[in-house]
Amino acid sequence: HASGMASADLREDLLCSVCLHIYTDPVTLRCGHNFCQGCIQSVLATQEASGVFSCPECRAEFRDHSELQRNTTLCSIVEHFLSTQPSLEDTRIFCTYCLFLPVPAFKTCLLCEASLCDNHVKVHNKSAEHVLTEPTTSFGSRKCSMHNKLLELYCSEDCLPICSLCCLVGEHKGHQVESLNTAVEKTKGHLRLILDNVNVLRDSMNKRAQNLQVHKKKVGKKASGIRERVIALFQDLQEQLKGLEKRVLGEISRQEEQVSKKVSDSIYKLEGSRDKLFKKISRIEEICNQTDPLMVLQEWESCSGALESTEEEDDAEDEVDEEDEDDESYEEESEEEVNKEELYDENEVFGPDEICVGGNKGNHGAKPDEVDLYDAKEKEVEEKEIEDNDNEELEDDDDEALKDDDEELEEDDEKKKK
Repeated sequence: HASGMASADLREDLLCSVCLHIYTDPVTLRCGHNFCQGCIQSVLATQEASGVFSCPECRAEFRDHSELQRNTTLCSIVEHFLSTQPSLEDTRIFCTYCLFLPVPAFKTCLLCEASLCDNHVKVHNKSAEHVLTEPTTSFGSRKCSMHNKLLELYCSEDCLPICSLCCLVGEHKGHQVESLNTAVEKTKGHLRLILDNVNVLRDSMNKRAQNLQVHKKKVGKKASGIRERVIALFQDLQEQLKGLEKRVLGEISRQEEQVSKKVSDSIYKLEGSRDKLFKKISRIEEICNQTDPLMVLQEWESCSGALESTEEEDDAEDEVDEEDEDDESYEEESEEEVNKEELYDENEVFGPDEICVGGNKGNHGAKPDEVDLYDAKEKEVEEKEIEDNDNEELEDDDDEALKDDDEELEEDDEKKKK
């Protein structure tokens, strides 16, 4: 009953002195009294003609009412009070014995089927038969539908509340019954066990969620570290590749310039030799066009030395060509060696055993590029020998042709002499 009395006292403190109802949007005047916003605005509107406004409760006067301060604390108290006692506001159950003034009911007696205010509860019958509940108007749900008596017992077999006659003459005769209070205590005990288990499960889930949060943070931290290391690694690789590219391109440019210079020199020499050959060809053609045998022989004698010098120059040019080819081979070999060296230098990325440019795995003890270079040189030597043999055969044919021409000229001279 103490809680009910406290609730009634609080209700009285929350009543507006103008409308005598619980505050609606309470505002505070300068004197400190509170009123419903609508109520105080109506009162002040009636006082506006006089130009002087006064508090309806303490009669304190003031000249300006434009700013009514909303009492937020009192609003929260009213909202909380209404939420805890919705039946008092929603159903508006009043005391059955207060005839002249409607007073909200505090309890309802199921036996008397009467609602009681706080004052009438104090003087009501205190016997066990007069069961007091929260204010209600649904008395039918509290009584047995067959015997119209209060539901005071509980049938454990059928799990139903029953009256005292149901267990004596009704369909619950012979069943195990107990008082409603005992059944409620058992039910509450069972619910408390369930609540304890649920609380343990909740705590376990909370702990697991915390552990997962910690694990998530660790995973994120670890992933960030790995991400930073990977970024640093690829940046280092990019710098190494840029350096390698710069060195290789520089070496290519250097070798290109070196070989281009040698080739230019060789072209210049060949052009000079070619001009000389053109002159000698013209000289030989002039000799061949001579009709006088004596002049032909004399010219031949004078040109034989020039022809020999021409052969020597051809040999010299062949040597120049060989040097140029050797230079080209050297440049190719140098380029391959540079590539191998650069690749072996980058052993953090590619191991020496993983590099196989030539693809030849049968030559143990030698690098694949060295084997390919050796095969290329050997093939070049064979081609050079074949070319030299062809040149020797051509020279032999030229010598035989010249001898035949000399024999024919001698036969013609002998015929002329005869």
